[in-house]
Amino acid sequence: MPDISDARYTSNGIEQQGFVQQSDIFMDSCVVEIPESYALIDQINNITPFDRLHRVFGDGYRFKYMKCMISMRNGKVSVYKVSAPNVAIADPALTDIFLRMHQEHVFLLNYDITMDCLNISSRAVIKEFLLDTGISSNDILDDKDKVGANCISWFTEEDEIKIRNKLYNKFVQLLESGEVHNQLTSKLSELVMPTSQQFGETLVACRNEGLMRLELTVHSPKLKEVEWNTNLIASTLEFLSDCRTFATSYEKQWMALVDQIHTKHMLCIYFHKEHALGYCHWFNRTTKKKQGIAKKLKENEDVMTVVSNLTFNGHPTVLLTYATSSGPLESEVVLRRDGTNITIVPSQRNSFWPVASRERQQHTFAEMGLVNYCGMHIDWLTAQQAREKVCLSTLSSVSEDTDNLGIDDLIADISNIELDDLEPTYIRENTDLRPARYKVAYNILHAGDEFLVSHYFLYTFRGLPFYYLDIYMIHNEVVSSTHTHIKIQASSPFGEYIASIIGEPSQEVVLKVTRIHNRTLSGKIESQKSKSSKILNNFSKRRSLNMIKLNHGVCHALIYFM
Repeated sequence: MPDISDARYTSNGIEQQGFVQQSDIFMDSCVVEIPESYALIDQINNITPFDRLHRVFGDGYRFKYMKCMISMRNGKVSVYKVSAPNVAIADPALTDIFLRMHQEHVFLLNYDITMDCLNISSRAVIKEFLLDTGISSNDILDDKDKVGANCISWFTEEDEIKIRNKLYNKFVQLLESGEVHNQLTSKLSELVMPTSQQFGETLVACRNEGLMRLELTVHSPKLKEVEWNTNLIASTLEFLSDCRTFATSYEKQWMALVDQIHTKHMLCIYFHKEHALGYCHWFNRTTKKKQGIAKKLKENEDVMTVVSNLTFNGHPTVLLTYATSSGPLESEVVLRRDGTNITIVPSQRNSFWPVASRERQQHTFAEMGLVNYCGMHIDWLTAQQAREKVCLSTLSSVSEDTDNLGIDDLIADISNIELDDLEPTYIRENTDLRPARYKVAYNILHAGDEFLVSHYFLYTFRGLPFYYLDIYMIHNEVVSSTHTHIKIQASSPFGEYIASIIGEPSQEVVLKVTRIHNRTLSGKIESQKSKSSKILNNFSKRRSLNMIKLNHGVCHALIYFM
């Protein structure tokens, strides 16, 4: 099995003591609550909780609904996680934001302050240090099965405020899986095309020693003073100054991973009817995290070509083909490349045809440590190769027997991914927004147009919050293969609809413009049953209208575009 749970990332490093500050102290995220009473007022005033949050935080912040609960302060509340664009803790804008929170009746539950550091360590080494320095075992979070061997959390108090201290190897997190709640993802693109310029600079600066992230969660109902936050994280770093650490380059850490799996089998599972492919290059048996993705292929994408491009040189690949996502098994075969070439990993948008971009790509994979080692040579395609859907190497069958390969658990894990989960978030956040490309919708759309929405970003235009949307136009029941870029006001009915489905796991709806008058578009949201199977086959049948809890035929709405 391509299991990396026992990879010893520190083994070839140079032993040090403590961690060295590399980045400024920044706020990574916070958790807030909005009382239900204000949510009801928002409904009356035709605004969404996301409008309220955007008024507080402004551009660049991301909002995710977490849960509904009973709060000691505010009764029944909705809880949201707010992801910050790595704002320096000393930035005066943070003070203004938290003042607006009180005015908007958004209440703080906790916030994170974060620092990236040079040198790495392991959970076992840090835990031993914590116990030796008087931290109780009861205060060390017992979550190894969730976070693995390269992350640890422990609790302390400062001025009677509960603090969760967390240390983890950020480079390894990107290698294994970058998302907490999705066990099958690929974040390797972040190494060469980071979504944050600041983080990209930190990644490069830590190439030779390794990157450890120190994250403190402050459970306080108000943002503490800059000096208090600065002293807190500085004292934590000082507390760790005698901890054993290791200066270990990304390249050595990558080699430690490859040494674990270079003789193992990679796994691909193909669902024939749905023309969908799931793959796993490697996985962590402890955390269940897998480096890979699962998605539907387009009609013009050949499954064997994609499998070949995902296969490592000299490494066997197991391909299981099922009739449908619920079975039965049609065939099983072990394949091996006939030649040598690069192996692709998905782009930021999970494309199986990632293109190396001189304009956007800051570094190559080799420059970021992922060197050609033991046949594992990761890179992206040229633009011409992507256009031509090139096959990087032919494949030959090695065996049709997969019984004794030791991958039964991994097969079960990926086989149990229901088709609805192949792309957990259909409407994805745009991580590379270029506002100038987006036009107001009434200048783009026409009466009778039908389209699907794939990506969004909440951004301010002329002082108002707008959703910047990437859409696929539909012509004669065929979904376009290219994006169209539009922007719509967040407080419009359509904007509210977009806000309501962000983060939902099952998302497909066809939107149709029925009338244009005085810059106002009348439209309707058509149910899955009212569309032909041709559209659904072209664009993910799994994403159905039940995401907006409207499954009674057709829902009519006025959609306003400014």
